[in-house]
Amino acid sequence: MLPRSQRISKEIFKEASIKGVITHSSFFIAKCMPTAQNSRFAVIVSKKIADSAVSRNKIRRRIYSIIM
Repeated sequence: MLPRSQRISKEIFKEASIKGVITHSSFFIAKCMPTAQNSRFAVIVSKKIADSAVSRNKIRRRIYSIIM
């Protein structure tokens, strides 16, 4: 799990969804906003990727381990 200091709040997430620059590949979509502060992250895994919550959480935890 990411430390609270690296997580995105709901307000920042909404702003990034609207104003962020979209970068994508066949495996993921990243919405990025330039900022002078430290980097912050959020990972969302859709039901299209994995049906069960256990599988989605496992994928999310693996991505968090790559980020940290």
